[in-house]
Amino acid sequence: MFFIDLFGGAQAQEEMKEKTKHKGFTYIWDQAEFHPVTHHIRCHIHFSFPDRSKLKKAFTYEWRLWSAPELCEVMLEAGFRNATVYWEGEDEDGEANGEFSPNQRGEADPAWIAYIVAER
Repeated sequence: MFFIDLFGGAQAQEEMKEKTKHKGFTYIWDQAEFHPVTHHIRCHIHFSFPDRSKLKKAFTYEWRLWSAPELCEVMLEAGFRNATVYWEGEDEDGEANGEFSPNQRGEADPAWIAYIVAER
């Protein structure tokens, strides 16, 4: 088995920053660059702390932003017998609930995460 996590939606192609406050620090997801022709994306994770100190670019990621059908096709071409997309469900408020189930269509959400499970 081979597991892939992925994200997408229109917001995945925006250069933006998203802050999430936690106890004792703030996590900042920074989509610093996106190139529509190549789908190359560069993202950083930063942290800020209550004492006003910061940890900039604690992590940097550079990759091509692949779509779910492209990844499924690549898995099948590589010899896996099937590739299943597991889409995240929503709670009663329409927010992501952390529960994933097989889905062949997904939802046109501005931002989504999913997993692909490929089996040999």
